[in-house]
Amino acid sequence: MAQSHPTDLDNSVAMNANIPKDYGRGEGYPWKFGDALNDSGMILRCERDKGKGNCEKCGQIIYPKCASGYVVLGCKICHAVAPALLSNENVLDEEGVMNPVFNLDDAVNDQALVPYGRGAGYPWKFGDSLNHDGQFNRCQAANGNGNCELCGYNIYPKCKPGYTGTPSACAICYPTAHVLAANDALALEAMQLTETATDDTASVATAAAFGGAFVALFTLFVVKKVRQRMANTGERKGFLAI
Repeated sequence: MAQSHPTDLDNSVAMNANIPKDYGRGEGYPWKFGDALNDSGMILRCERDKGKGNCEKCGQIIYPKCASGYVVLGCKICHAVAPALLSNENVLDEEGVMNPVFNLDDAVNDQALVPYGRGAGYPWKFGDSLNHDGQFNRCQAANGNGNCELCGYNIYPKCKPGYTGTPSACAICYPTAHVLAANDALALEAMQLTETATDDTASVATAAAFGGAFVALFTLFVVKKVRQRMANTGERKGFLAI
């Protein structure tokens, strides 16, 4: 039977399984007849319900701010932020086998890198030409020339240095180092799965790893589901650490 060689991914999966669920923040506080031709009426109604300083604009509507530990996803959703996934050392197991624990440079480790939202973006609207020029113009007027990019069919402010947007979650900027390390972690886990089991489910993890898993939390949940299924078949009981 294969020996247990748990990696740092074991702890990461277990930790991330308990991340709070996303939640909605309602329809917000849109402009209505009787308001001044600005945001003041919307802000007043929101702050009356939620408290001063607890509201923000997303798109053309005012919403209550997300709770601590959440970032905005598409204006109406507060998306739970994954805990830190990485440590800064490699470790030897009891048999002297090196188990990689994916490293970040000290300069990166010293920063509190967490995902953040970049709003609803600048969608196409009536009056724009049949391309993205109008969207780019509005974005660059607000964020500066060269500071906007296309993601999906929408224009967003570019992520700040050290962060990257992904096609699967355009409204969120993820720490680039975390995304790359998660890809490496999944690739390593996929190789371990194929070495220790014959279940066809292993090919799912392999395909995800080498196809490029952009969202770290999503990749960790994929691995957890693979492990649960394989544990039920009794093929990897000696290897599982979760």
